[in-house]
Amino acid sequence: ASRTLMSAPPGLPPPYPVINTKPTGPAVVWNFMFWDYCRLVLGAAVGGVVGFAGGKPVRRQGSFYMAGLSTFVCFAASFQSSYLRLVGQRPNEKECKAVGVEFKKPSFC
Repeated sequence: ASRTLMSAPPGLPPPYPVINTKPTGPAVVWNFMFWDYCRLVLGAAVGGVVGFAGGKPVRRQGSFYMAGLSTFVCFAASFQSSYLRLVGQRPNEKECKAVGVEFKKPSFC
């Protein structure tokens, strides 16, 4: 795995520019990128198909349950990804450009 895809340990300073030191929930959701929304839609679709295929006696209910569960899991993953970009723990070049902060690549890249 690439080092740029992992978050830094909490004791170290952020390797990327910080956009928001303490982002609120709505700020994190507002920062979602296209891929974050794709993750939600694709996660719900795949979960629905898996629930339908695996829930033989009650296919519709299994489909709804798995679609809802996978949507929740995908939302949590998207939320975490967006949060880490805002606090400078993940690459955030697009966010820096949007707010006018200079993006500097860390030395380990």
